[in-house]
Amino acid sequence: MINDINGNPIGAASACDWLYVVPWGFGKLLNWVKVRYNNPPIVITENGVAAPNEDTLPLQDIVNDNFRINYLSTYIDNVKKAVEQGQNIIGYFVWSLEDNFEWNSGYTKKFGMIYVNRTT
Repeated sequence: MINDINGNPIGAASACDWLYVVPWGFGKLLNWVKVRYNNPPIVITENGVAAPNEDTLPLQDIVNDNFRINYLSTYIDNVKKAVEQGQNIIGYFVWSLEDNFEWNSGYTKKFGMIYVNRTT
């Protein structure tokens, strides 16, 4: 989590109290790795988000998933900019294709690009 000088989170909240949406911070991190470690090859293996209040939204809003679409769009845009700036990013993977079991949250938080109805 990135905080301002007063300790307040920067970025939109997700469904997880430890995860905020800060795409420009991702871009800065990629640049820091480039400078600090002499531009090593980077594979981004897990990039995703659980949408806030997803369990209370109507199914149509869950399936249209504008929160996750915006998240992935802005993060992938920062990866694209990093590549254009010469950073050696050789792979990118979204977390995750389908909703799945999360270490701390079990099946309560959904990170997948494809909605899984667990009640039926």
